Amino acid sequence: MSDRGKEFLRQFENPSQCPDPRSFGFDGSNPYYNLLYSVAKERQPNLVVELGTCTGGSTSHFAAGTGGKVLSIDIEIRPDATNRLLAFDNIELRQGDTRDPALAAEVAKRGPIDLLFIDTDHTAEQVTVELALFGPLVRPGGLIFFDDIRINPGMSAWWDSLEENKLELPQMHWTGFGVVFR
Repeated sequence: MSDRGKEFLRQFENPSQCPDPRSFGFDGSNPYYNLLYSVAKERQPNLVVELGTCTGGSTSHFAAGTGGKVLSIDIEIRPDATNRLLAFDNIELRQGDTRDPALAAEVAKRGPIDLLFIDTDHTAEQVTVELALFGPLVRPGGLIFFDDIRINPGMSAWWDSLEENKLELPQMHWTGFGVVFR
């Protein structure tokens, strides 16, 4: 394990539960929500980019932790997510295909990404493209989170072959969770 991995574990092994009543979606199956909140609270990122909004639970935890901008992108933004996330003034929802280079170019204009969270359709093909497009936008010292790295054999093989400074946190989600250090 790298020194950054050891430091990350020391700092975030027992993340705080988000006290913000506007946050939602946390339950025993997804303790990584508390990790996202704790990292955002500690690091106070200027820009968080989440690929895969879904119901917005992780988005709400990022937003509760930081005053910085949280940009959440999904192929389809659900109306229920939009309505619940209106409680936060630092969230921007964007509908788009995260495999689109033009979308990544638009995001790049916002400046470096401090925290990137990849949680879309959980295929090796999808995350390979997303990491290639958005990974270079993460500033040195930034973090890339991946949900569901053990959800299927293809994702497991992808994660195992990923040659990055990485840390697997299986206790954070029953389908696997990982961090890449930039």
